[in-house]
Amino acid sequence: LQIQGGFFALTLCRLQSQLQSQAQLDQTNENSEKKTQPPSFPIPIQTLPVKIQFCIAITPVANPHHRASYLRSSISGSARSDQFVTSYQQPHDPERSQFILEKQLSFWEDDETMILAGESLMRKRNLGDTNDGNENGIDEDVPTLLILGSQDKNVPFGVTKDVQSWATKTVVIGGKGHELCDDISDIIGGYQCYLPDVERFLDFCLNRDGVESTQVAKVK
Repeated sequence: LQIQGGFFALTLCRLQSQLQSQAQLDQTNENSEKKTQPPSFPIPIQTLPVKIQFCIAITPVANPHHRASYLRSSISGSARSDQFVTSYQQPHDPERSQFILEKQLSFWEDDETMILAGESLMRKRNLGDTNDGNENGIDEDVPTLLILGSQDKNVPFGVTKDVQSWATKTVVIGGKGHELCDDISDIIGGYQCYLPDVERFLDFCLNRDGVESTQVAKVK
């Protein structure tokens, strides 16, 4: 299963973790007088058609509100002072930022929706014990490889920093931008090629539980 859109791929991983949390709580509550409720999720869902074994997110817009805030800063000329980009990164020009922002708002519509969407990926598992070594992010049952470009004007580090705090592994390709998610033919075989990192990650995911590749749902 391949999903186009980094945020939605990451959301499916969060949904699976939420369903796993619910199943564990249901089992615990059967033998307990004290009932515990899992954290809410903005999308009602009872099941997923497949079990997600891993996620490879390439230059994802993982927090729509952070990205909208970055674009607004780029329009006003304050992206660097607002710390969305560093001294060696360049933001989009105001015209391009306005165009992308309008496209994004045509889908998300308002800031409140974007804030809820971003926060939904960062909520704790809340299984009654927050000291499980995974306090800040998504359930570790879904290994996640994050691939970023150091010069990505669409999603600079100020937009992706939260995702980096919980991703299983993050690979940053120097000198590359958002084109990493479109075409990698020009970097295959070069020092910027990230395919070996993907292969090692897949080898771990496919072999940790003896899963055949035909049984794995690949979410990119």
